[in-house]
Amino acid sequence: MKTPQNRSKVVIVGGGFAGIEVARLLAKNPLAEVTLVSTNNCFQYYPNLYRLVAGASANQVSIPLDKIIPKNVTLLIDTYIGIDLTQKAISLKSGSALSYDYAVLAMGSDANYFGIEGMEAHAQDFLSVKKALALRSSLLQKISDAKNLSEAEAKELLHIMIIGAGPSGTELAGALGPFLKEKAKKVGVNPSLIGIDLLDSSPRVLAALPEHASALVTEQLQKNGVTVYANYGVNACDEDFLTVTNKNTPEPTTLKMKASTVIWTAGTKISGAFATIPGVVMTEKKRVQVTSTLALPNDDSVYIAGDGSGTQYSGLAQTAIDQGQYLAKTISNRIAGVPVSDYVPQPGVFVIPVGKAWAILNKKQFVVSGLAAYIIRIIVDARYFLSITSIAQVISMLKKETS
Repeated sequence: MKTPQNRSKVVIVGGGFAGIEVARLLAKNPLAEVTLVSTNNCFQYYPNLYRLVAGASANQVSIPLDKIIPKNVTLLIDTYIGIDLTQKAISLKSGSALSYDYAVLAMGSDANYFGIEGMEAHAQDFLSVKKALALRSSLLQKISDAKNLSEAEAKELLHIMIIGAGPSGTELAGALGPFLKEKAKKVGVNPSLIGIDLLDSSPRVLAALPEHASALVTEQLQKNGVTVYANYGVNACDEDFLTVTNKNTPEPTTLKMKASTVIWTAGTKISGAFATIPGVVMTEKKRVQVTSTLALPNDDSVYIAGDGSGTQYSGLAQTAIDQGQYLAKTISNRIAGVPVSDYVPQPGVFVIPVGKAWAILNKKQFVVSGLAAYIIRIIVDARYFLSITSIAQVISMLKKETS
Protein backbone atom coordinates (compact mmCIF):
# COMPACT_ATOMS: atom_id res chain seq x y z
CA MET A 1 0.00 0.00 0.00
CA LYS A 2 1.37 3.38 -1.00
CA THR A 3 1.75 6.14 1.57
CA PRO A 4 2.31 9.89 1.04
CA GLN A 5 5.96 9.24 1.92
CA ASN A 6 6.21 6.48 -0.72
CA ARG A 7 4.36 7.94 -3.67
CA SER A 8 4.11 6.53 -7.19
CA LYS A 9 6.08 8.52 -9.75
CA VAL A 10 3.98 9.55 -12.73
CA VAL A 11 5.76 11.22 -15.67
CA ILE A 12 3.64 12.89 -18.35
CA VAL A 13 5.25 13.92 -21.63
CA GLY A 14 3.31 16.58 -23.52
CA GLY A 15 1.65 19.81 -22.41
CA GLY A 16 -1.39 19.57 -24.69
CA PHE A 17 -5.00 18.66 -23.96
CA ALA A 18 -4.34 15.10 -22.76
CA GLY A 19 -1.22 15.86 -20.74
CA ILE A 20 -2.81 18.79 -18.93
CA GLU A 21 -5.87 16.75 -17.94
CA VAL A 22 -3.77 13.92 -16.51
CA ALA A 23 -1.54 16.34 -14.59
CA ARG A 24 -4.37 18.50 -13.23
CA LEU A 25 -6.46 15.59 -11.99
CA LEU A 26 -3.64 13.38 -10.70
CA ALA A 27 -2.33 16.33 -8.70
CA LYS A 28 -5.34 15.80 -6.40
CA ASN A 29 -4.05 12.32 -5.50
CA PRO A 30 -1.68 12.50 -2.48
CA LEU A 31 -0.21 9.14 -3.48
CA ALA A 32 1.00 10.41 -6.88
CA GLU A 33 4.20 12.36 -7.49
CA VAL A 34 3.51 14.03 -10.83
CA THR A 35 5.98 15.49 -13.33
CA LEU A 36 4.93 17.15 -16.59
CA VAL A 37 7.48 17.51 -19.38
CA SER A 38 6.72 19.96 -22.20
CA THR A 39 8.78 21.46 -25.00
CA ASN A 40 6.77 24.69 -24.65
CA ASN A 41 6.21 26.76 -21.53
CA CYS A 42 2.69 27.61 -22.74
CA PHE A 43 -0.37 25.51 -23.40
CA GLN A 44 -1.49 26.21 -26.98
CA TYR A 45 -5.19 25.94 -27.70
CA TYR A 46 -4.90 24.34 -31.13
CA PRO A 47 -8.56 24.71 -32.21
CA ASN A 48 -8.13 28.49 -32.15
CA LEU A 49 -4.69 28.90 -33.73
CA TYR A 50 -6.34 29.89 -37.01
CA ARG A 51 -7.66 32.98 -35.19
CA LEU A 52 -4.11 34.01 -34.41
CA VAL A 53 -3.36 34.08 -38.15
CA ALA A 54 -6.48 36.21 -38.62
CA GLY A 55 -5.61 38.86 -36.04
CA ALA A 56 -6.31 37.44 -32.57
CA SER A 57 -3.88 38.12 -29.75
CA ALA A 58 -1.60 35.37 -28.47
CA ASN A 59 -3.21 35.30 -25.02
CA GLN A 60 -6.47 34.16 -26.64
CA VAL A 61 -4.86 30.91 -27.74
CA SER A 62 -2.10 30.24 -25.22
CA ILE A 63 -1.67 30.27 -21.45
CA PRO A 64 1.58 29.77 -19.48
CA LEU A 65 1.62 26.23 -18.15
CA ASP A 66 2.59 27.39 -14.69
CA LYS A 67 -0.78 29.18 -14.51
CA ILE A 68 -2.60 25.94 -15.29
CA ILE A 69 -0.62 23.19 -13.60
CA PRO A 70 -1.13 22.80 -9.83
CA LYS A 71 1.82 23.82 -7.66
CA ASN A 72 2.46 20.25 -6.51
CA VAL A 73 3.17 19.14 -10.09
CA THR A 74 6.80 19.45 -11.21
CA LEU A 75 6.93 21.26 -14.57
CA LEU A 76 9.99 20.67 -16.76
CA ILE A 77 10.51 22.58 -20.00
CA ASP A 78 12.56 20.04 -21.88
CA THR A 79 12.42 17.72 -24.89
CA TYR A 80 11.71 13.99 -24.76
CA ILE A 81 14.43 11.85 -26.37
CA GLY A 82 13.41 8.30 -25.57
CA ILE A 83 12.11 5.78 -23.05
CA ASP A 84 13.73 2.71 -21.50
CA LEU A 85 10.95 0.26 -20.66
CA THR A 86 13.26 -2.07 -18.76
CA GLN A 87 14.74 0.60 -16.50
CA LYS A 88 11.50 2.59 -16.42
CA ALA A 89 13.25 5.82 -17.30
CA ILE A 90 12.57 8.68 -19.73
CA SER A 91 15.53 10.48 -21.32
CA LEU A 92 15.44 14.22 -21.98
CA LYS A 93 17.46 16.48 -24.27
CA SER A 94 18.99 18.27 -21.29
CA GLY A 95 20.65 15.01 -20.28
CA SER A 96 18.25 14.32 -17.44
CA ALA A 97 16.64 10.92 -16.92
CA LEU A 98 13.28 10.64 -15.14
CA SER A 99 12.35 7.38 -13.44
CA TYR A 100 8.67 6.48 -13.37
CA ASP A 101 6.18 3.99 -12.05
CA TYR A 102 3.67 5.12 -14.67
CA ALA A 103 4.32 7.14 -17.83
CA VAL A 104 1.87 8.93 -20.11
CA LEU A 105 3.15 9.82 -23.58
CA ALA A 106 0.99 12.52 -25.17
CA MET A 107 3.37 14.08 -27.67
CA GLY A 108 0.94 15.31 -30.30
CA SER A 109 1.32 15.64 -34.07
CA ASP A 110 3.38 17.22 -36.81
CA ALA A 111 2.42 18.29 -40.33
CA ASN A 112 2.15 15.45 -42.85
CA TYR A 113 2.86 16.45 -46.45
CA PHE A 114 2.29 12.92 -47.82
CA GLY A 115 5.46 13.12 -49.87
CA ILE A 116 4.11 15.85 -52.18
CA GLU A 117 7.07 17.28 -54.03
CA GLY A 118 8.11 20.72 -52.75
CA MET A 119 5.22 21.10 -50.31
CA GLU A 120 7.26 21.05 -47.10
CA ALA A 121 9.79 23.50 -48.56
CA HIS A 122 7.32 26.05 -49.90
CA ALA A 123 4.11 25.78 -47.84
CA GLN A 124 3.42 27.26 -44.41
CA ASP A 125 1.29 25.89 -41.59
CA PHE A 126 0.00 27.20 -38.26
CA LEU A 127 0.42 24.21 -35.95
CA SER A 128 1.98 26.36 -33.23
CA VAL A 129 1.72 29.92 -31.95
CA LYS A 130 5.16 30.67 -33.42
CA LYS A 131 4.18 29.39 -36.87
CA ALA A 132 0.80 31.15 -36.79
CA LEU A 133 2.43 34.48 -35.95
CA ALA A 134 5.03 33.96 -38.68
CA LEU A 135 2.29 33.27 -41.23
CA ARG A 136 0.34 36.36 -40.19
CA SER A 137 3.49 38.49 -40.39
CA SER A 138 4.22 37.18 -43.88
CA LEU A 139 0.71 37.97 -45.10
CA LEU A 140 0.75 41.48 -43.66
CA GLN A 141 4.16 42.15 -45.20
CA LYS A 142 2.79 41.19 -48.61
CA ILE A 143 -0.07 43.66 -48.19
CA SER A 144 2.48 46.35 -47.37
CA ASP A 145 4.61 45.41 -50.37
CA ALA A 146 1.55 45.50 -52.64
CA LYS A 147 1.30 49.29 -52.21
CA ASN A 148 4.21 49.76 -54.59
CA LEU A 149 3.00 47.37 -57.29
CA SER A 150 0.63 47.57 -60.22
CA GLU A 151 -2.84 46.10 -59.67
CA ALA A 152 -1.95 43.01 -61.70
CA GLU A 153 1.24 42.47 -59.71
CA ALA A 154 -0.51 43.13 -56.40
CA LYS A 155 -3.29 40.69 -57.23
CA GLU A 156 -0.70 38.02 -57.94
CA LEU A 157 1.18 38.75 -54.70
CA LEU A 158 -2.02 38.64 -52.63
CA HIS A 159 -3.27 35.31 -53.99
CA ILE A 160 -3.52 32.77 -51.15
CA MET A 161 -4.09 29.05 -51.60
CA ILE A 162 -5.20 27.00 -48.57
CA ILE A 163 -4.68 23.27 -49.08
CA GLY A 164 -7.12 21.13 -47.12
CA ALA A 165 -10.83 21.76 -46.55
CA GLY A 166 -11.06 20.04 -43.20
CA PRO A 167 -11.89 22.00 -40.03
CA SER A 168 -8.60 23.95 -39.83
CA GLY A 169 -8.54 24.95 -43.49
CA THR A 170 -12.22 25.86 -43.54
CA GLU A 171 -11.97 27.95 -40.37
CA LEU A 172 -8.93 29.84 -41.66
CA ALA A 173 -10.45 30.42 -45.10
CA GLY A 174 -13.58 31.92 -43.55
CA ALA A 175 -11.69 34.19 -41.15
CA LEU A 176 -8.77 35.34 -43.25
CA GLY A 177 -10.55 37.42 -45.89
CA PRO A 178 -12.23 39.99 -43.60
CA PHE A 179 -9.03 40.42 -41.58
CA LEU A 180 -6.74 40.95 -44.55
CA LYS A 181 -9.17 43.20 -46.39
CA GLU A 182 -9.45 45.44 -43.35
CA LYS A 183 -5.64 45.66 -43.17
CA ALA A 184 -5.45 46.39 -46.89
CA LYS A 185 -7.88 49.31 -46.57
CA LYS A 186 -5.80 50.82 -43.78
CA VAL A 187 -2.65 50.92 -45.90
CA GLY A 188 -4.35 52.02 -49.12
CA VAL A 189 -4.40 48.70 -50.99
CA ASN A 190 -7.54 47.73 -52.90
CA PRO A 191 -9.04 44.89 -50.78
CA SER A 192 -10.61 43.30 -53.85
CA LEU A 193 -7.10 42.31 -54.97
CA ILE A 194 -6.90 39.74 -52.16
CA GLY A 195 -7.82 36.27 -53.38
CA ILE A 196 -8.36 33.24 -51.16
CA ASP A 197 -8.76 29.76 -52.62
CA LEU A 198 -9.57 26.61 -50.67
CA LEU A 199 -8.55 23.37 -52.36
CA ASP A 200 -9.21 19.77 -51.35
CA SER A 201 -8.90 16.36 -52.99
CA SER A 202 -12.29 15.33 -51.57
CA PRO A 203 -15.48 16.00 -53.57
CA ARG A 204 -16.64 18.58 -50.99
CA VAL A 205 -15.48 20.66 -48.02
CA LEU A 206 -15.66 19.08 -44.57
CA ALA A 207 -16.15 15.65 -46.10
CA ALA A 208 -16.65 14.07 -42.64
CA LEU A 209 -19.88 16.05 -42.17
CA PRO A 210 -23.25 15.21 -43.74
CA GLU A 211 -23.57 16.40 -47.33
CA HIS A 212 -26.18 19.07 -46.56
CA ALA A 213 -23.92 20.51 -43.84
CA SER A 214 -21.03 20.63 -46.27
CA ALA A 215 -23.21 22.50 -48.78
CA LEU A 216 -24.12 25.13 -46.15
CA VAL A 217 -20.44 25.66 -45.35
CA THR A 218 -19.52 25.99 -49.03
CA GLU A 219 -22.20 28.64 -49.48
CA GLN A 220 -20.94 30.57 -46.46
CA LEU A 221 -17.33 30.40 -47.68
CA GLN A 222 -18.39 31.81 -51.02
CA LYS A 223 -20.22 34.65 -49.26
CA ASN A 224 -16.90 35.43 -47.60
CA GLY A 225 -15.18 35.65 -50.99
CA VAL A 226 -13.48 32.24 -50.86
CA THR A 227 -13.19 30.25 -54.09
CA VAL A 228 -13.62 26.52 -53.38
CA TYR A 229 -11.85 23.92 -55.51
CA ALA A 230 -13.22 20.53 -54.46
CA ASN A 231 -11.94 17.30 -56.01
CA TYR A 232 -8.57 18.84 -56.82
CA GLY A 233 -5.53 16.77 -55.89
CA VAL A 234 -2.13 18.40 -55.34
CA ASN A 235 0.86 16.82 -57.09
CA ALA A 236 3.66 19.32 -56.47
CA CYS A 237 4.44 22.78 -55.14
CA ASP A 238 7.17 25.20 -56.11
CA GLU A 239 7.86 28.84 -55.31
CA ASP A 240 5.17 30.19 -57.63
CA PHE A 241 2.82 27.38 -58.66
CA LEU A 242 0.84 24.39 -57.49
CA THR A 243 0.59 21.46 -59.86
CA VAL A 244 -2.86 19.94 -59.37
CA THR A 245 -5.18 17.36 -60.88
CA ASN A 246 -8.77 18.35 -61.53
CA LYS A 247 -10.80 15.18 -60.92
CA ASN A 248 -14.14 16.79 -61.85
CA THR A 249 -13.68 16.23 -65.57
CA PRO A 250 -14.42 12.90 -67.37
CA GLU A 251 -10.67 12.53 -67.84
CA PRO A 252 -8.68 14.02 -64.90
CA THR A 253 -6.63 16.98 -66.13
CA THR A 254 -3.38 18.30 -64.74
CA LEU A 255 -2.85 22.05 -64.53
CA LYS A 256 -0.78 24.67 -62.77
CA MET A 257 -2.34 27.17 -60.36
CA LYS A 258 -0.55 30.37 -59.41
CA ALA A 259 -0.19 30.98 -55.68
CA SER A 260 2.00 33.48 -53.86
CA THR A 261 1.18 31.99 -50.45
CA VAL A 262 0.45 28.30 -49.92
CA ILE A 263 -0.95 27.26 -46.53
CA TRP A 264 -0.99 23.57 -45.67
CA THR A 265 -3.84 22.21 -43.52
CA ALA A 266 -4.44 18.91 -45.32
CA GLY A 267 -2.90 16.45 -42.91
CA THR A 268 -0.95 15.66 -39.78
CA LYS A 269 0.96 12.64 -38.53
CA ILE A 270 1.78 11.66 -34.97
CA SER A 271 5.04 12.96 -33.56
CA GLY A 272 8.11 11.04 -34.67
CA ALA A 273 9.01 10.75 -30.98
CA PHE A 274 6.57 7.84 -30.66
CA ALA A 275 8.89 5.77 -32.89
CA THR A 276 11.47 5.73 -30.06
CA ILE A 277 9.28 3.41 -27.96
CA PRO A 278 10.92 -0.05 -27.93
CA GLY A 279 8.77 -2.61 -29.73
CA VAL A 280 6.17 -0.01 -30.73
CA VAL A 281 3.48 -1.26 -33.13
CA MET A 282 1.49 1.11 -35.34
CA THR A 283 -2.12 0.70 -36.42
CA GLU A 284 -3.30 0.95 -40.02
CA LYS A 285 -3.93 4.64 -39.38
CA LYS A 286 -0.31 5.10 -38.25
CA ARG A 287 -1.09 5.61 -34.58
CA VAL A 288 0.35 3.66 -31.65
CA GLN A 289 -1.42 0.39 -30.96
CA VAL A 290 -2.78 0.35 -27.41
CA THR A 291 -4.81 -1.96 -25.19
CA SER A 292 -8.35 -1.31 -23.99
CA THR A 293 -6.85 0.78 -21.15
CA LEU A 294 -4.65 2.89 -23.51
CA ALA A 295 -1.50 1.08 -22.34
CA LEU A 296 1.23 -0.34 -24.54
CA PRO A 297 0.50 -4.00 -25.37
CA ASN A 298 3.94 -4.97 -24.06
CA ASP A 299 4.02 -2.69 -20.99
CA ASP A 300 0.99 -1.72 -18.92
CA SER A 301 2.90 0.99 -17.03
CA VAL A 302 3.17 3.16 -20.16
CA TYR A 303 0.08 4.85 -21.61
CA ILE A 304 -0.44 6.65 -24.93
CA ALA A 305 -2.89 9.57 -25.01
CA GLY A 306 -4.04 12.17 -27.50
CA ASP A 307 -3.18 12.16 -31.20
CA GLY A 308 -0.76 9.25 -30.90
CA SER A 309 -3.25 6.83 -29.38
CA GLY A 310 -4.58 4.19 -31.76
CA THR A 311 -8.23 4.53 -30.77
CA GLN A 312 -11.37 5.66 -32.53
CA TYR A 313 -11.72 9.48 -32.78
CA SER A 314 -8.05 10.13 -31.91
CA GLY A 315 -6.84 13.42 -33.36
CA LEU A 316 -9.71 15.45 -31.88
CA ALA A 317 -9.23 17.80 -28.93
CA GLN A 318 -12.33 16.37 -27.26
CA THR A 319 -10.87 12.86 -27.49
CA ALA A 320 -7.56 13.98 -25.97
CA ILE A 321 -9.40 15.59 -23.05
CA ASP A 322 -11.51 12.45 -22.51
CA GLN A 323 -8.41 10.27 -22.59
CA GLY A 324 -6.59 12.51 -20.13
CA GLN A 325 -9.50 12.33 -17.70
CA TYR A 326 -9.73 8.56 -18.14
CA LEU A 327 -6.01 8.02 -17.53
CA ALA A 328 -5.96 10.19 -14.41
CA LYS A 329 -8.67 7.97 -12.93
CA THR A 330 -7.08 4.76 -14.21
CA ILE A 331 -3.64 5.55 -12.77
CA SER A 332 -5.19 6.59 -9.44
CA ASN A 333 -7.07 3.29 -9.33
CA ARG A 334 -3.92 1.34 -10.11
CA ILE A 335 -2.00 3.14 -7.37
CA ALA A 336 -4.78 2.25 -4.94
CA GLY A 337 -4.97 -1.34 -6.17
CA VAL A 338 -8.50 -0.86 -7.48
CA PRO A 339 -9.65 -2.59 -10.72
CA VAL A 340 -9.71 -0.34 -13.77
CA SER A 341 -12.37 -0.11 -16.48
CA ASP A 342 -11.81 -0.03 -20.24
CA TYR A 343 -11.62 3.21 -22.16
CA VAL A 344 -14.74 3.85 -24.24
CA PRO A 345 -14.21 6.25 -27.18
CA GLN A 346 -16.88 8.93 -27.51
CA PRO A 347 -17.85 10.62 -30.81
CA GLY A 348 -17.07 14.30 -30.88
CA VAL A 349 -19.24 17.29 -31.66
CA PHE A 350 -17.95 19.46 -34.50
CA VAL A 351 -18.50 23.22 -34.14
CA ILE A 352 -16.69 24.96 -36.98
CA PRO A 353 -16.77 28.76 -37.40
CA VAL A 354 -16.80 30.13 -40.94
CA GLY A 355 -16.24 33.88 -40.94
CA LYS A 356 -17.84 36.36 -38.56
CA ALA A 357 -20.76 35.25 -36.38
CA TRP A 358 -21.46 32.05 -38.33
CA ALA A 359 -20.63 28.42 -37.58
CA ILE A 360 -21.78 24.90 -38.33
CA LEU A 361 -22.50 22.43 -35.52
CA ASN A 362 -22.72 18.73 -36.28
CA LYS A 363 -23.21 15.62 -34.18
CA LYS A 364 -24.03 12.52 -36.22
CA GLN A 365 -26.87 13.73 -38.48
CA PHE A 366 -27.87 16.67 -36.28
CA VAL A 367 -26.87 20.02 -37.83
CA VAL A 368 -27.23 23.61 -36.61
CA SER A 369 -25.81 26.57 -38.54
CA GLY A 370 -25.54 30.34 -38.19
CA LEU A 371 -25.20 32.62 -35.18
CA ALA A 372 -26.53 30.05 -32.68
CA ALA A 373 -23.76 27.58 -33.58
CA TYR A 374 -21.17 30.38 -33.42
CA ILE A 375 -22.27 31.31 -29.89
CA ILE A 376 -22.08 27.64 -28.89
CA ARG A 377 -18.47 27.56 -30.10
CA ILE A 378 -17.63 30.60 -27.95
CA ILE A 379 -19.26 28.92 -24.95
CA VAL A 380 -17.40 25.64 -25.58
CA ASP A 381 -14.07 27.48 -25.74
CA ALA A 382 -14.84 29.54 -22.65
CA ARG A 383 -15.94 26.51 -20.64
CA TYR A 384 -12.71 24.71 -21.43
CA PHE A 385 -10.55 27.67 -20.45
CA LEU A 386 -12.59 28.10 -17.29
CA SER A 387 -11.88 24.48 -16.37
CA ILE A 388 -8.12 25.01 -16.50
CA THR A 389 -7.50 28.64 -15.55
CA SER A 390 -8.90 31.66 -13.72
CA ILE A 391 -12.17 33.37 -14.51
CA ALA A 392 -10.26 36.61 -15.13
CA GLN A 393 -8.44 34.98 -18.06
CA VAL A 394 -11.72 33.68 -19.48
CA ILE A 395 -13.36 37.12 -19.23
CA SER A 396 -10.37 38.63 -21.04
CA MET A 397 -10.73 36.05 -23.81
CA LEU A 398 -14.48 36.66 -24.14
CA LYS A 399 -14.01 40.43 -24.37
CA LYS A 400 -11.61 40.00 -27.26
CA GLU A 401 -13.79 37.39 -28.91
CA THR A 402 -17.00 39.46 -28.90
CA SER A 403 -15.37 42.80 -29.70
